[in-house]
Order: sequence, then C-alpha cells, then structure tokens
Amino acid sequence: MNIREAKDIRLVDFLAGFGYEPVIQRGNSVWYKSPFRAEKKASFKVDLHKELWYDFGLAMRVLIISFQCITCIAY
Repeated sequence: MNIREAKDIRLVDFLAGFGYEPVIQRGNSVWYKSPFRAEKKASFKVDLHKELWYDFGLAMRVLIISFQCITCIAY
C-alpha cells in the first residue's frame, strides 16, 4: 500500500476493521470511545466530511495516516 492508497481509507472503515463502533453520530461527526485508553464516555470524534479525528482526552487532531501510524506503534 502506498501513501495515496492509505489516505483514501475512510477513518470509520479503519476503526471498524479494528472492532471500534461509533457510540453516536451527529451530523458530520461520529463519536467513539477512544481506541487509545479505556473510557466510559465517547471523547474521540471523527469528522466525516474532512476525514479528520480529534481525541479530546489527548488534545490531538490528525489525518488517517497519523492515526494508522499511532495504531501500529500502540499494537
């Protein structure tokens, strides 16, 4: 897989591939429990239009490529 193919992966599809399901959807925002820590309420937001994610617990926002890199390091 090259960088262009990786960028074309939708975040929600990538998360679903790891077994993460959304808790709630509001407009273009889909909320998940963070894949980086155990939590009771969703604090991980995916913007469907911009294909960006923001983790309110980590105060971090990045693109799919960064998420893939972080996920690979974490696992």
